[in-house]
Amino acid sequence: MRVLCCSGSLESGGSERQLWQLAVGLPAERFEAQIYLIYRRGTYLSQIPAHIPVHDFSSQPLGRMSRWPGAIHRQQVRHMIATLREQQIDVVYDRTFHMTLLTTAACRATGTPRVSVIVSPPSRDFVHSNERFGWIKKRLLARAYRDPRSLCLAVSNAVAEDAASFYRVPKARIQVVPSPIDIAAVERAAQAGEAAVHDATFRWLVVGRLSEEKGQRLAIEAMAKL
Repeated sequence: MRVLCCSGSLESGGSERQLWQLAVGLPAERFEAQIYLIYRRGTYLSQIPAHIPVHDFSSQPLGRMSRWPGAIHRQQVRHMIATLREQQIDVVYDRTFHMTLLTTAACRATGTPRVSVIVSPPSRDFVHSNERFGWIKKRLLARAYRDPRSLCLAVSNAVAEDAASFYRVPKARIQVVPSPIDIAAVERAAQAGEAAVHDATFRWLVVGRLSEEKGQRLAIEAMAKL
C-alpha cells in the first residue's frame, strides 16, 4: 500500500515531527511511504531515509496568474493530483487544516481515500490564524471532515469535541488517536547527552509554545504545589 504523507514542510513543529515519525516508522513489508511538502525545507528533511521519495510543490514554477485569489491553491491541487496519479497512491495522510484543504480537493478528483488529522482546537487555531476567505474555508473543512470516504482523526478528546462543535460535524465522525511518543529515541538521546548534574537543585523543564491549549498555566500551578 502506497501512503502519501502530506505536510506544509518538515520544520521542527510537533505536527511535522509526527508526520516524519509515521513516514519512517511504517512497516516496509506492508507500506511504501512517500512524503508530499508544499515547501521542501525543515529540520526533519535530512532525516528522511533515501528510500522514501519526497515530492514538493515549491519546485514548480508559478503561473502568470498566481497573484489572483485562489490561483496558487489551484496550482497546488493540480500538482498533487498529478503526484497521486503518477505515484499510484493508495491513501493520503495529512495533518493541520491547511493541508486538509489541499488534499481534500485532490483526493476528490482522483478518488483516493484520505486520513486527515485535526491537531489543535479549531475554535482557537483556525480563528486566530486570520485566514483570508475564512468562512469559505470553514465550510470546505466541515465538508471534508464529513466526507464518508475519508477518516477524520483528532489528537485528543478535547480537540475532537471542539472540532465537532466548531465545524458542526457529528462527534462519531471524529476518532481520537493520541500522538505517539518514541520513548526509545528519547532514552537514547538522553544517554547520548551530557552527564546529569548531581546537586540539591530541583530542575523543571516545560516544552511547548506559549499558547492556551499547551497548558502552560497548569504547569505553573503544578510548580506552585510542588
